[in-house]
This record gives sequence, structure tokens and C-alpha cells, in this order.
Amino acid sequence: MKVKKKKVLFVGSFVEKAKDGSVGGQMYACKSLINSSLSESVDWVLLDTTGNSVPPPPVFIRMFNAIGRVIRFIFLMIFKRPDFTLIFSANVPSIYEKGFMVLISSFLGVKTILAPRGGPLVTDIKNSAFAAKYVPYIVSKSSYIICQGNFWEEFFKGIQVTESKTKYVVIPNWIDTDKYLYKIPQNVHNNVAEVPTILFMGWIQEDKGVFDLLQALESNLLVDYKLKIVFMGDGPGKNNLIQLVSQLSHTNHQYEFPGWLHGQEKSDYLYHADVFVLPSYAEGMPNSLMEAMASGVVSIATNVGAVSELIQNKETGILVEVNDVKAIAQGIAYVLDNPEERNRMIKQARDLTISSHSISNAALKLAEIINKG
Repeated sequence: MKVKKKKVLFVGSFVEKAKDGSVGGQMYACKSLINSSLSESVDWVLLDTTGNSVPPPPVFIRMFNAIGRVIRFIFLMIFKRPDFTLIFSANVPSIYEKGFMVLISSFLGVKTILAPRGGPLVTDIKNSAFAAKYVPYIVSKSSYIICQGNFWEEFFKGIQVTESKTKYVVIPNWIDTDKYLYKIPQNVHNNVAEVPTILFMGWIQEDKGVFDLLQALESNLLVDYKLKIVFMGDGPGKNNLIQLVSQLSHTNHQYEFPGWLHGQEKSDYLYHADVFVLPSYAEGMPNSLMEAMASGVVSIATNVGAVSELIQNKETGILVEVNDVKAIAQGIAYVLDNPEERNRMIKQARDLTISSHSISNAALKLAEIINKG
């Protein structure tokens, strides 16, 4: 007998890219779920809440758009009558909007799976008395909280204590590992003419650590190297970064700013990269880092959010502290000068990504929650 599918109202990001051409981890996470094996047991009702741009538009425009989305949510709840709601959120401003949806779902007696994914959430709550009360309340009204890693499970347990043993579910962030090329490790110095490529992917803005990375690249530790530097992405800090690069009078490095890339173009950059660097000040469990690890690119990242669950220092990559310019430079030099260590880390990082961060693992765990009702 054919089992009836559960109807799930899914609030998230489902477009290929935002209006400003940007892409993000939440877009990938949402789209990959509806294209996964989970769709065999779930009938999706989609409500797209993709932001217009970064930086976001003025507050009154954001409020107008948010009110419109909440109204559409109420309409879908009444007329589609879902069995579950699955709600993805980002930082605190996103949770303000998504929190209303959680409360509506709770009022109507529909179970809610809330998936907060914003790296700045910890700081946002510390800096806002209202958020410090509102977010725990929304967490308490949710049936399940999807935590991207053990760090986030402990964080949410810390702000909203519950006797429930099933409320907090750890589902590590995921990617489609089959889509990423695996580069056979090679010594980047096996040919004196070779120029190693250092890759950054993401929003080009201060809290992603891009200016720390530039300082590290131009520091005395890397002055004798000749490197190709790629800042892939866009953002409010891009023009400032380009201006700083243009003012460098004695650099040995080449700099590229290709913007947002997708599909094969993005894969080509990952394939040819020698080192990936993500010096962010806040992260959840970043897709870009997992993409680099799955592509066979040795990675250096800051110890924020659940990053330490991806990178064990000098085992699956290099872990540094926020704002530590010297450590970033030392990490780059270390992986370039130690090919055997680099190749060992590459293999272990890819093994970890495939075993623990595949879309199939995430789909199975979500199916368990939805099917048990």
C-alpha cells in the first residue's frame, strides 16, 4: 500500500540567485533538500523568503516585504493545511520575521521545525535585550530545532532549557559531495614557474575577514612568495578592497575579483585552487568551507561557530583565531611549504566531508522527524 506523503510548508530560499546576483549557503541547503530523497515522502509547499541584497534595503522596505511574506504564510497555512512547517532563518532580523511564523504555526496546532543558520546569531543576542528574550521564546514554541553542529546544540540548550530529549536535533550542514571535483594532491612547488592560488569565496565585507586576509598576504611572512589571489564573491567591502590592492606598490601577488560564479566556472576555480581561506568573524557551518574540503583544497579558517567540527587543526586543515593576521600568514606558508602534510590534510578533510556532510545524511534525519509526526 502506498504511504501518503506528509505535506510540509517549507519557508526558505529557493531561487538560483538573489536579485543582486548573490548566492548563499541557505539557498543551496533549501534547494538541495527539495531535490533529495526526502521528496519521496514529502509533498512540499514552498514559501520563498530570499533577501533582495547585501547590504539589505532600508528598514521600511524590509518590514513591508516581511509583512507580505507573513500574510502569504497565513494564507498557505489555512488553505494548504500542512502537517509540518519547516522554517529556515538566518540572523536575528530574520528570526524576528520567522518567529511570527513559528507562533502562527504553534497557534494552529501544526508542528514546526526551525532551522536557524545565522553565524552572527550569538553576537546579535548578546547585543540586544529584546533578542535575548524573543529568540528563546521562539525556540520554546518550536517543536524541533535543527542544529548545524554540536556547538549550536549547546548554544540553543543554553538559551532555552527544556526537559525534552528530542527537541534539539544535530544535523551537520550538508553539500552534494558528488558535484565537487577531487584534485589529486600535488606539491605546489614542483615547478618553479607555478604560482599557487589562494581562494576566498563569499561575501566581501569586513566581518568575513577579507581585510585580515589582505594584511596576511602582504605581510613579511609571505613577501617572498608569488601568489595568485582570488576573492570570489561580492559585497559592500569589495570596492574598498580593490582600492587597497590598487595602492600596493611592491606586491609580488596577482589579485582577481571575478564576482559571484556558479556551476562549472565555480568548480574550475575550486579545482585550480591550492589553498582556501575563510577568516570570518562569525559562521554557522559554512558551505564554502565544505565545498573546498570536498574539492581537495586544503583549508584555513577561523575558529567560530561550528567550524572546529569541520577543521581539526593540522588534521583536516588549519584553524586560526579571529583577527589573527600572523596566524593566517603562517598557515598559508605552512601548507605551501609542507606538501606531505598538506596532502594528508586534504585526504582527511575530504573523507570527513563525504562521511558526515552529504545531503543524503541530512535528508534521512529530516525524514525521521517528519515521518514520526
